[in-house]
Amino acid sequence: MKINKKLSIIFSLIVIIAFQSCNSLDEVGYSLLPEDDKINIEYSDSTILNVKNVFSPDSLGSYRVSQALLGAYVDPIFGKTSAEFVTEFRPSYVVSFDDDLLQVDSFKLFLAYTDTTTEGSFYGSYTNEIEFSIYELTQVLDTILYPSGFDMTGLYDENPLLDYSLNLVPDTSFLEIMLPNSLGEKILDLDSLEMISFTEFKKKLPGLYFKINSDIDAGITRFDFSLFDTRMVLYYSKPDSNFQAAFSMDQYCVNMNLFSHEYEGSEIEQNVLSSSDENQEIYMQSMNGVRAIIEIVNPSILYQKTINLAELVVPILQESDYINYPPVNDLILLSVDMDGNLRYISEYPSFGEFFNEETLEYKFNITRYIQTIANQADSIQPKLYITSTYSRVDYSRVVLDNRDNAIKLKLNYINEK
Repeated sequence: MKINKKLSIIFSLIVIIAFQSCNSLDEVGYSLLPEDDKINIEYSDSTILNVKNVFSPDSLGSYRVSQALLGAYVDPIFGKTSAEFVTEFRPSYVVSFDDDLLQVDSFKLFLAYTDTTTEGSFYGSYTNEIEFSIYELTQVLDTILYPSGFDMTGLYDENPLLDYSLNLVPDTSFLEIMLPNSLGEKILDLDSLEMISFTEFKKKLPGLYFKINSDIDAGITRFDFSLFDTRMVLYYSKPDSNFQAAFSMDQYCVNMNLFSHEYEGSEIEQNVLSSSDENQEIYMQSMNGVRAIIEIVNPSILYQKTINLAELVVPILQESDYINYPPVNDLILLSVDMDGNLRYISEYPSFGEFFNEETLEYKFNITRYIQTIANQADSIQPKLYITSTYSRVDYSRVVLDNRDNAIKLKLNYINEK
């Protein structure tokens, strides 16, 4: 007996849907079909993967970010990590300082916290305060992509505007810092063109550099440039009159985070430098830190198959103190083209998968990507990079469990006879 083409298509769809909830083909009546009408439906979770740690490229940037990270701490697994930031600022509206009687009353900096809850306001320890200094830039920042490990030497006045100690558990939604009046006086000396044109303004006031004390072990906090509370306000007056002028640090300004990681002598460095093709524990860190590469060892087993479902299951190492150091909330996979360039895959154009607090794992649906491999496309390689989705503005880390090949690619696929 032959099943016509239309019925064959309908049956295939039923099998695919039913297969999601059935472990046995007999449950969908597959064994009742004549041999000539059968298709080979298979399930496999044994696809061989090599998963290995790699360092992020030195050129990886953290430029034009919406959030600023500041602080440093020593992680029991990841070692010392520090975060600094640089920002331009610009007049929020047109204002003129043509009156010679004007004088500075005060100049305040307001930085809005990204999260003001006790648990979310910082990452790391909170036994010490963050100690940092604010410096005035001496050169206009270029419009190129700065690497996140960029050395700021020579780009700022080495005499700090001020030194500051910051408690990691905030009692308000923003940090308020009193800037020296001397900086405000520079603004009052600007002419009308320098206040109207951001290009001209930057020539006189290129921006600020927030540099942490490299000896501290405290934590890392985060500020949001996009919120209204993040701004600078100049309070000035003349006899019998008081005025204000606001300055923004928004998307029109160059804002960049600068990160430092000390992996020397750690298990992380051993993983990366190991001659082995895979690691048992996989270390992942935001702030453009260590990441991993996942390679399909024998992609030819996928060729000429119709992929119904492909799931990459990535468990965390539960012994890694994920309670005190919450795992990266959002991981993303990036494909690699034949020139070695990283690309978003179709399932994850710009965002990744969230950490599942119940199963303690990340699960990625990569069906379309695996189908591309099965089609033997010559535009991509059979490997993926896995990294923090928001690595430039996130401060968390995670240790993944790959013991006994725990990171698996689970497949449902069809072999046509």
